[in-house]
Amino acid sequence: MRELGVRPQASTENIRQAIAHGDFPLAIVPMSAPTPVRYVVSDGVHVAYRLHGAGPLTLVALPGFVSHLDFYWDQPELASFMQALGRMARVVCFDKRGVGLSDRVDYAATPQHTAVDLLTILDAESIEEAVLLGVSEGGPAALALAASSPARVTGLVLYGTLARALRADDYPWGYPQESYDAHVDALIDDWGGPACIERFAPGWAHDVERRAWWARALRLAASPATVRQVFEALKTIDVRPLLVEIDCPTLVLHRRDDKAVPVEHGRFLASAIPNAQWVELPGDDHWWWVGDTSALLHHLDVFLGTLAGTRRNT
Repeated sequence: MRELGVRPQASTENIRQAIAHGDFPLAIVPMSAPTPVRYVVSDGVHVAYRLHGAGPLTLVALPGFVSHLDFYWDQPELASFMQALGRMARVVCFDKRGVGLSDRVDYAATPQHTAVDLLTILDAESIEEAVLLGVSEGGPAALALAASSPARVTGLVLYGTLARALRADDYPWGYPQESYDAHVDALIDDWGGPACIERFAPGWAHDVERRAWWARALRLAASPATVRQVFEALKTIDVRPLLVEIDCPTLVLHRRDDKAVPVEHGRFLASAIPNAQWVELPGDDHWWWVGDTSALLHHLDVFLGTLAGTRRNT
């Protein structure tokens, strides 16, 4: 307050008072150290991945537009979410080619590239079949793999994702191209800082520490040029023709007031995928580990438990 003229955050004041009373709180750290990073070579590209957790099923987490395997574990809420998944299943998480700890490439990875890379990871670990968790920009890749390799995919969970980004006559909830391009420009212009955190996680938008973490995570995950490539590729994606081919149990989750991917995208997926289960959750945070995660994890746990029971009975 003396040096900056700004009052400390409530969390800082709570710590000060605790120390003044001799109550020294423990730091919030991940419950377990991250497992080793492994690599496979797919189409000549080194793709980084990790395995953690245990359970009767393997769950593959397909990330959003950028990721970095190390920042899964250095943010308490995200680490807690990943650990919760690890109590439900054996979890595979990875960085797409071009971002995070994987090789940089001079093109944007398409859903088909990601599907090939995932099959390479599964083959390297002798995993015959898996459940896919496609979040945000990772959803189209999950759908592409489920449609092209149905024998390898026993279940599909889609969260906060879409079949197509741009608006069309038969897809009115897509983004107008001018609006889409403006959002990408805003993201790039703020790269290096907590870019567009107000859209991705409104609940974190005014938290200084979390804003700083998001800015660092973005810098580690990708360069501005790579991010522009990713969104240029997303602009051309339309996986709607694949939806009728999805022949596995599917759970579609979406927050009702998602600021980054409007809920109409999720409703469309649930209506177009045969026999999909639709769950509309309260909240406006796009990131799956922010806000009320208990309901999301509950639905995941029930879905995976049902799949595990079905698998045991077949």
